[in-house]
Amino acid sequence: MHSKGSTLRRVEVQVEISSTCGLRCVHCSGDGDGTKATECPPEVRSPEALAGALSRRFEDAQPIICFTGGEPLESLTVLDYASACRARCSPASMGVFTSGCIPSTGHAIRPLTISEARDLRRAGIAFAYLSLYSSVPEAHDSATSVPGSHQTTIDTLENLLAAGVDARVHFVPMKFLLGTAQSLSEFLVKLGVSELRFLRLVKHGRATCNWDLIGLSRGEQLHLLKDLDSQAAVSVGALRITAAGFPEAYDCRPFAVGSGCQAGKSFFYIDHKGTIYPCGSQKNEASARLGSLWEAGTRIAPCSRMDGSTLCWQDGLQEVSPN
Repeated sequence: MHSKGSTLRRVEVQVEISSTCGLRCVHCSGDGDGTKATECPPEVRSPEALAGALSRRFEDAQPIICFTGGEPLESLTVLDYASACRARCSPASMGVFTSGCIPSTGHAIRPLTISEARDLRRAGIAFAYLSLYSSVPEAHDSATSVPGSHQTTIDTLENLLAAGVDARVHFVPMKFLLGTAQSLSEFLVKLGVSELRFLRLVKHGRATCNWDLIGLSRGEQLHLLKDLDSQAAVSVGALRITAAGFPEAYDCRPFAVGSGCQAGKSFFYIDHKGTIYPCGSQKNEASARLGSLWEAGTRIAPCSRMDGSTLCWQDGLQEVSPN
């Protein structure tokens, strides 16, 4: 808990609470098929241990905590994590990054029910970013490799909105989706989505073997981002466009106190093993590790050595982008 009258810095902390997912997205930066479980340390499965460690590590901050995975809604243990963190960490806000598709019996998926969405809101979850890649069901399902995932994500999104959770969307540009990208903004406004966050496609993990199908240069992606931003600015209805992965053009985390790349300064990523990174784009990069959540020590201080020009998988930040 924070002392009364203390001055706290604002940070966003993304925390993996699951390492499995029921989808097989063609662009996933992770390896494997996404369905094989990776054993997590016992501490990660304990909401109280996680909340206590976050409170100690970020004792001088008021964090925005984002639960991610894998699929953080799997088995709905996120309810326990959110409740524990709300009690121990005094977060500014809490949310989830989800596909909206909960693994069910066998390889089936199901949406979050309205009752479960209300439970999330009562536990302190204020916002959710759902992965949605197209307004066209067949195009989205081609990206996830799971038929029916588009409708399942929409059902979860609508239930979250009905429960009072601010539903937002994560979008990843892919070559075969270019024909449907322009219709996405209008579709999201009709659904009641408040924000589209444009995540840069990176050639890593499963995306590497699918690059001929999905690959876009950094310049092509930035051009599409600017088009969507311009379209949203003149469209009927409010849709905020934010971006991650283009710190030279868009603030990567839109904090009022920061600009450009916020990795290791106002943003941290913690994997399911408890390893702390300055950014999710550096996950599994040994040289970027800032330590472990479970190591002895107190706070994680801003990391002045991080430079946005060395991040984002180092896949061409110097590339000339279209105006």
